[in-house]
Amino acid sequence: MDAGVDRGNSESVSWWVGRRLDGDAMNDIERYEFDRQGYIIIEQMLNPPEVANLAAAVDNLETHALAHVNQPPRKKSAWGPEYHHNVDRGYYTQGSNEAGRTLMIEDFWNADARFDLLVNHARTMACIHAIVQDRPTVNNSELRIRYNGNQSGTHGGTRMAGRKYRYEFNQNGIDCMMVRMIYFVHDVTNEQGAFCVVPGTHK
Repeated sequence: MDAGVDRGNSESVSWWVGRRLDGDAMNDIERYEFDRQGYIIIEQMLNPPEVANLAAAVDNLETHALAHVNQPPRKKSAWGPEYHHNVDRGYYTQGSNEAGRTLMIEDFWNADARFDLLVNHARTMACIHAIVQDRPTVNNSELRIRYNGNQSGTHGGTRMAGRKYRYEFNQNGIDCMMVRMIYFVHDVTNEQGAFCVVPGTHK
């Protein structure tokens, strides 16, 4: 499982593919659309007070990370970038808030008790268990705070070389090797560069 908090707007993600109809578990429409499209949008996954608390926690952590991002201690990641390791609050960060840049904060939920609600979140885990057949684990947790002019090229989709990204449908239903849960904590318009998904690229 790839869990993350992303600043974006659920209404701006490409297309709304199914409305939650029955409590916490994924319903048949959601499972069908996830298999067909590779993603679903779940409205009101978090309630307004939870979103407000998370947004405040993100703002607080952004300020703290920007004040420390270039300080020691440093840790070079296996994939290249060097991070500041904030021992006091238990996170790693790199990047900047300059135009066109991103501030990345890894292991963000160590930094503030307000993020605890995302750990073993009941509705999230109900969705995860519906599409991951083995015991799910956390692959990474990150905040990506994007500033004016920042962009990422398309990435992901079919990766035949790595079992890590395998997707299949077997006798027990959908089975994903990795899924990403993204929680939107404030609105971003299409003109501001909303998060996008290309339908069907998981197959």
